[in-house]
Amino acid sequence: MSTESVPDLRISHVGYDRLHTSAADINTYFPLARLREAVTAGRIGSLAPRLHGSPTNRSHRATERDAAELLRRCREDGVDAVVLVPS
Repeated sequence: MSTESVPDLRISHVGYDRLHTSAADINTYFPLARLREAVTAGRIGSLAPRLHGSPTNRSHRATERDAAELLRRCREDGVDAVVLVPS
């Protein structure tokens, strides 16, 4: 998915902090807009061209396989750092 658009992401599970955040505000769990602001302000150089995600609640073996694929994609995109957002 491109970092140029706002993804259609939603929280549908009960495992998040309802006291300090709201599922209605994507910026509380997926800070893409804040990262764009950091680029504009010169705090970071740029965003990668793509967003990447991985399924959760999976086996260790599946997670290792998924992580290797995510690393390959990040290297393909030429990123220097990543922001991991748990779900």
